Amino acid sequence: MDGELAAIDASTERWCRRTAAVEAVGPFALFVEPAPFAPKFARPVLDRVATRDDVGRLRARQRELGLPPEVEAVRECHPWLVPSLRAWGWDVAEAPLLIHRPGRAVDAGPDRTAAVEVRAVHHDDADLARVDAIGHVAFGSPGMAVGADGPERAAAIAAGHDPASNRERLRLGHMAMLTAIDGGEAVAYGSLLLDPGAPMAEIVAVGTVPSHRRRGLGAVVTLALVAEAHARGVRTVWLSAANPGVAALYARLGFETVGAYVMATAPD
Repeated sequence: MDGELAAIDASTERWCRRTAAVEAVGPFALFVEPAPFAPKFARPVLDRVATRDDVGRLRARQRELGLPPEVEAVRECHPWLVPSLRAWGWDVAEAPLLIHRPGRAVDAGPDRTAAVEVRAVHHDDADLARVDAIGHVAFGSPGMAVGADGPERAAAIAAGHDPASNRERLRLGHMAMLTAIDGGEAVAYGSLLLDPGAPMAEIVAVGTVPSHRRRGLGAVVTLALVAEAHARGVRTVWLSAANPGVAALYARLGFETVGAYVMATAPD
């Protein structure tokens, strides 16, 4: 097994265990009684292979607890997982998993971000709700197409939005968040999930409001997150991309595809 991928799988496990109680269901760790910001899926335990009966027991327990029928893991660390779950009727998505390689050539595309400021967001910042609402706007219109929704839409969402999950993550030091400011408005953001148990961090939820897409803001935020991670002593910075096309964009920023992150959902 690749050492880097094993370390990422173990880091993900530790991050989940910090934020939720864990119940063993055969060869699975099921995260139960989670706080609102905690994971709600199951993960296979390293070096354990599940049978169809094991998966059936897991699904029954998820139903009993009202948890979603989801399993996540690094594919290469659990080679039985994808073929077995597919054979048993589960829907399995495999997202490219990439690691940042310091020293690789970076091609962020045309620089149209000279007036953009990138700054950290803290748990007690007055504009945390507005920054957090960028995600609702950005991921409510997936893809990279330019659209009408912009910071005004994020502000409208923020008026009735309590970012309790990310506020708690930031307060506990489980997360770092950066935002890009253009014209005095937050228009893009991204986050690091930090692992106090190892010098590792995952980049998650990099998004730009549709009105400001195609300006290189996602690249600016991603590279700033990498720099923030290294400033915190992190040696391994990784992420999972939505698809190979998005992975190719990250490759231009110094990332290398090394495996896949599996997200599986039961058919019911």
